[in-house]
Amino acid sequence: MKNLVNNTILFIHEYRNMENASLTVGKKLIRAVIDDAHKAEHLCDSWAGRNGDFGSFFLNLSHETQGFFIEYWGVPIPALAEYSRQKEENPISVLFGGEPGEVTWIHKLMQYFNNHGIGDYKHILLPSLPVERYGNSKNWGNYILGLSPEGRDLVISQQYAHLMNG
Repeated sequence: MKNLVNNTILFIHEYRNMENASLTVGKKLIRAVIDDAHKAEHLCDSWAGRNGDFGSFFLNLSHETQGFFIEYWGVPIPALAEYSRQKEENPISVLFGGEPGEVTWIHKLMQYFNNHGIGDYKHILLPSLPVERYGNSKNWGNYILGLSPEGRDLVISQQYAHLMNG
């Protein structure tokens, strides 16, 4: 669980950096992550229209592209290359799941961030409540990054148990 928490913190830290960066820096990052120039420009346009809201941007990406961002920021996804290969060979094969577990986890976490205010879900105990409690990637990211290491462990492990184990 410690590795999962550390990788999640790394991802949150990196997307918050992207949210805080200038539009130019965000577009450079997208171009570094995405090999296909046409797709990269499309995603740059999408990012430009989101006013720095990474959660909304991320949730509208394919699972494969989500994986590219996650890996680019240093979170290993061992099954991503095979997932991409299968998608290339037979695009229908990935329509009904099969994405790497790391991608599933981060996708569900970002959905949670965008759909739940901080403190709204009573089954997840939080060590404190921030002033900014509206559910979005910015507020949740700031909240989690502002917690002690123990607080981060507590919140992320509870979110994982809730989101991945039902």
